Amino acid sequence: MFKWLKQNYVYIVIASVIALLYHRVLGYGFIWDDYSYIINNSALGQGTNFLDLWTKTTSVDFWPVSYSFFWLIKYFYVADAFYYHLANLLLFIITCLLLCKLLKTLEIRNYFLIALIFAVHPMNVAAVSWVFQAKTNLANIFGLISCILFVKYCTNQKIKYYILTFVFITLAYLSKISWVMVPLVFAVYMHIKNFKFKKIIQLSAPFLVASLVFGLINVMWDQNALPVPDSELILNKSVLVRFLLVGQNFLFYLYQTFFPINLMFTHPKIEPDIFSVYSYLPTLALLVVLLVAAYYLYNNNNKLRFYLIGIILSFLFLFPVLGLSEIYFMRFSYVAEHYLTLGLVGFVAPLVTMHGKYRYVKVIAYVFAAALAIQTWSYVADYQDEKILFERNIEKNPNSILPHNILGLLYKNEKNLEMAMHHFDKSIEIHPNAASYYNKASLYEILNQLELARLNYEKAIQLNPYVANSYNNLAIVYLKLKNLPVALDYFLKGIKADPYDVRLYYNMAYAYEEDNQMTQALEWYKKALILQPENPLFKSSVERVLRGQH
Repeated sequence: MFKWLKQNYVYIVIASVIALLYHRVLGYGFIWDDYSYIINNSALGQGTNFLDLWTKTTSVDFWPVSYSFFWLIKYFYVADAFYYHLANLLLFIITCLLLCKLLKTLEIRNYFLIALIFAVHPMNVAAVSWVFQAKTNLANIFGLISCILFVKYCTNQKIKYYILTFVFITLAYLSKISWVMVPLVFAVYMHIKNFKFKKIIQLSAPFLVASLVFGLINVMWDQNALPVPDSELILNKSVLVRFLLVGQNFLFYLYQTFFPINLMFTHPKIEPDIFSVYSYLPTLALLVVLLVAAYYLYNNNNKLRFYLIGIILSFLFLFPVLGLSEIYFMRFSYVAEHYLTLGLVGFVAPLVTMHGKYRYVKVIAYVFAAALAIQTWSYVADYQDEKILFERNIEKNPNSILPHNILGLLYKNEKNLEMAMHHFDKSIEIHPNAASYYNKASLYEILNQLELARLNYEKAIQLNPYVANSYNNLAIVYLKLKNLPVALDYFLKGIKADPYDVRLYYNMAYAYEEDNQMTQALEWYKKALILQPENPLFKSSVERVLRGQH
């Protein structure tokens, strides 16, 4: 027992520290897209087909491993936040332990301290406290396992480790596509181990192909599942703007690694100014540093190698979120704390390992870790309640549309319609968006101001014609206004926007039934029943109409 403790004490310490810092999240609830992607996701849980997660575009992203994980929890525990948070906390602990194991396997000096800094870093708070970010931790777990296996393969050349590496990196891709650049990480490692160039290409090729295939699947899946209109553009279409974002965002993550201050859910969305020389400096500087790093790495400069590898690895891990490709969250901010994740290891590791030459560096690193832990303890409290989280977000970043929209919905649920309208109006003032107009319309419905509800639903559809809910609710407003033909037309448009939204079929049928058009009512009730054969409401509706016809 004591021998085991002695061999594994570093892992026990890391796990204990994480549990101490994050145990409060077990009493927290859900936030933002936890509801739409998990709790209210009709593709998850009891009464759904597990295989649909792997074959149909019922989810926004092609992350079937992550959605399968949520499916299992929802199947057994439905909407009990405790179990979701417990599972995600355990995933993060495993992530940190695997990182420690990988660094030890690589014989990195001070591997424990590097893993500890990662474990206590406040930039990881969102990944632990936000349930839907279990996808990030799942991807990191499978990715880190693949790295450990690949190191073993490079050491003993046993093919089973190579095959297992491919299996686990595929699981990482199917959890979240954030590990898409890992084939280049493997290539860098093989170069360090003096593999021949031809051998590096041969061994990297299968990983590169898999990375390309899964990357393209995700792009096409996103386009089919969630079209984005020009009015709600996520990223500027200008190649130049995206080029400038790369350096700007990289600099943000580098700075936040060592000075994680002013933390919040959505950071200010800073648009690069293409007419300012200063906007070009971060990206140009980054390119120079990467070219110098690649040169010294290629020429085996042992003195600088480790520091340069750190920069290259951070860039590769961060590359998918630097602004070249569209990510939905970038609609609200070009950066996000949970995007940094393992990218911070490349920034931290070279400095922490300097203690061999500069003894005081190790002391500073432990002090730094302690300071990070204190900040993490404080920041975790922001996530205790969705209202607290977004109110504090607005205090730090008042011009972000997302917090205003969420707070508007929370005030609406509290029946404080005045404050709800204030936040929806503020969100529209910052940037006209379909979600806020939709939410305003729902308030006007509650107030029975149907004309204003109609106008706002129509504005929401104008800004984003791909949301079935908008058509459904507008159709219901027209029913209340006694305009059946227009209502039926909007139900049909909603079905075109989302053929799997069973409510539209049911509402269409009910509208026909209320108008005593029983043949059409029966037709649409049957269509709803085809989508959900076990739905008792749909069954009883069909039976009711059939009885009325006889």
